Amino acid sequence: MHLQNEIGTLERQLDAWDNYVTKQPKGYGNNSSMAKDLQAFPDRPNIIGRLVPLVQQYNDHVLSFARVRALPTASKHHVENLETWFANYPESVAPSERHDVNNHGDLFPVVPVPKSPLFSLLERWEWLRNQFQTGDRSDHLGLSEESHWSDTAFDTLATFLMVILGLTLLYAPIWWLNYVSSHEYHQLGVVTGFSSLFTLCLWGAAGNRPFEILAGVAAYSAVLMIYRQVSNSGS
Repeated sequence: MHLQNEIGTLERQLDAWDNYVTKQPKGYGNNSSMAKDLQAFPDRPNIIGRLVPLVQQYNDHVLSFARVRALPTASKHHVENLETWFANYPESVAPSERHDVNNHGDLFPVVPVPKSPLFSLLERWEWLRNQFQTGDRSDHLGLSEESHWSDTAFDTLATFLMVILGLTLLYAPIWWLNYVSSHEYHQLGVVTGFSSLFTLCLWGAAGNRPFEILAGVAAYSAVLMIYRQVSNSGS
């Protein structure tokens, strides 16, 4: 607001100078020459000189805010970790300077790591986190309240599960369609059911990407429909 007020004040002064210039007789001043314009209207270049850094500073603030605003808010798990830390170490930050209290919506990860819904689901499983705990490292504080686990292990597990599930969703309907090749409505039910299940699996792997999910489901359904036609022609 301060910068906006300063910029607005200078712009009004600049407009006043421009209006003054337009009312001067022809030949007064010379807009084609910065030197002569400075001689005729010395205050106008000074206003522009003061205005340029203010506009630059204002733009920097806007762009910085836009970048911060684009970051995801802290997850519930991160907020709980933060509250646990302050509960164990209440003197680490003065209470009067803890501006995050009751303002969890303003918290955000400094280095956000995109995670698929499946990864987030696996990460919430405490038993699984215990299995993937990492050993002591130089960047760990070594406190009893600390708990570190390997994101690489979770990534590998999530990838393995998605591959197994993907192959299952590919081969299972093929065998099922072959089994009900003489029942057209049953075949359509198999295609519809497995396509819906495939949609959920894609969402678990890709997250909120509707266009990519729709494209994948369309391709998957097309494969099943082609096999349905092949199985019907063979029978």
